[in-house]
Amino acid sequence: MSNANPNRKCGTKKENSFYLECAMGAGGALSSWTWLLSDGIDEVITIKLPPRSMTVINPIATIVEREIVLADESTDRYNSKDEKSLLYEHLRSKTRDLGIGDHVGSDNYSPHDFAEEVRNYGPSRKVSRLNAETYALILKKYGPFPIMFAHSNIPVFRDKHQRDKAIALGMGIDDRYWHNEYVSTWRMLDWGQYVRKDQVDGRNQYIVRFLEILDKVRTVRATPENQDAYIQFNAFMKGVTFMEQPFGLSWITKISYTLPSSGILEDESILKIPGIKILDLSLIPEQEA
Repeated sequence: MSNANPNRKCGTKKENSFYLECAMGAGGALSSWTWLLSDGIDEVITIKLPPRSMTVINPIATIVEREIVLADESTDRYNSKDEKSLLYEHLRSKTRDLGIGDHVGSDNYSPHDFAEEVRNYGPSRKVSRLNAETYALILKKYGPFPIMFAHSNIPVFRDKHQRDKAIALGMGIDDRYWHNEYVSTWRMLDWGQYVRKDQVDGRNQYIVRFLEILDKVRTVRATPENQDAYIQFNAFMKGVTFMEQPFGLSWITKISYTLPSSGILEDESILKIPGIKILDLSLIPEQEA
């Protein structure tokens, strides 16, 4: 995964650039992709992240409060025995309390497209040198940290009736299977970001399948057999609200710098960035995504 330069929907790595990445392979302890989805009705996490400007957050508190909580905010409020404190403590074994939030642009990706790409290749986010230095220090001090991805096209249903109607219409397009887990992924007892027998990545939550159906309607032309289903589904979906929400988590495990076209490291101070990995793109094969 980490030895290629995959041709992602947002392009390949550029020369003379810094990247946050995840070096994972078979047998790793960290899941490359974990779905983070609300129940679509009552537990929506409403956030607004600026494009291309990653924010240092507390992912656990962000889930508990259902809004962005910055990493430097006090967690003393979770020292009691109330519901939020118990959920916070429960999630500490599922993810970490220090990470970054990042907005995924809808011009290049649908939520399902992005999830599949990260699952296959891991995350790779271009950053400024200043941010690379900041995140390198976090890695050095705390080790791998989660990255929470948000997208503007995540559905929010008015009520269970609207949700169930949308699912029924979706099944009219493709009824091969449909996930039957309706709670928010973080409410699943076996949900988590780690590769363990007692943790799963949330793929059996119903919105995962719903996002896949949305992609199919967008990219696959209707046949005479399902044309009416397409028409009904698209008409119904015009009444469903879509808003920016978190939809998945991955990990950042390393910071990379790509050499300029000369293949020469012209600024040796880059080597002082803790743990920096130097890449010569001319020696790394591009890989089709």
